[in-house]
Amino acid sequence: MREIEKLVLRALCHGVLQGDHREQAFRMLAEHRFADPQHELLFAALSTLRQANPQTIHEQLRARLTNLGFPDVDVTGYLEAPAPGALEVQEALRRLARSGEQELPPVPSKPEI
Repeated sequence: MREIEKLVLRALCHGVLQGDHREQAFRMLAEHRFADPQHELLFAALSTLRQANPQTIHEQLRARLTNLGFPDVDVTGYLEAPAPGALEVQEALRRLARSGEQELPPVPSKPEI
């Protein structure tokens, strides 16, 4: 479950999910019981950047974690790792939804503009 969480968080950092799909992922993760406490901290920081573009997220995520009281959280694996593909993210979201019995719409293969 930790790798699935990490993949979805990376997708949020890189802007793989847009519009309604991004909002649905945030709503789902808000109810999710994280397997990794660090993922929960990252999600809390990302939630403060919910409408931000990937560049702003990359510039501000570390500062947001520091403001939350967690300056030592390593975000390198989320910001510097390549963005996951849309199909990979779609499958990860399905697995998270199944683990929490939530329904999600399909993620488009191309980001919305």
